[in-house]
Amino acid sequence: MRIAANEVHFRSINDRLAADLRPVVADVDGELVDFVCECGHPSCTEALRMTLREYGRVHEDPMRFAVRAGHELADVEEVVARGDRYLVVRKLETMRDVVERP
Repeated sequence: MRIAANEVHFRSINDRLAADLRPVVADVDGELVDFVCECGHPSCTEALRMTLREYGRVHEDPMRFAVRAGHELADVEEVVARGDRYLVVRKLETMRDVVERP
């Protein structure tokens, strides 16, 4: 459960960043932005390069997170999409209460 809580924390940082950047990023489809890797490793400090639109699509489902390749954790999530710059993982249903906790 601590892993999911870490991921939710990293996503909240990225949500604030995306909200702050939306008014100033002219091309939400093409301009790459550095986001925090949303993996569950508390010591991870790696960045992900995504467009604002990609970031928004990942988080249309609150159970999905963007992580660097190799940062996925098979015991609590499954990889649902692979890209050149990041993976999209979806938390297992057993993690829903932690992910959706306010």
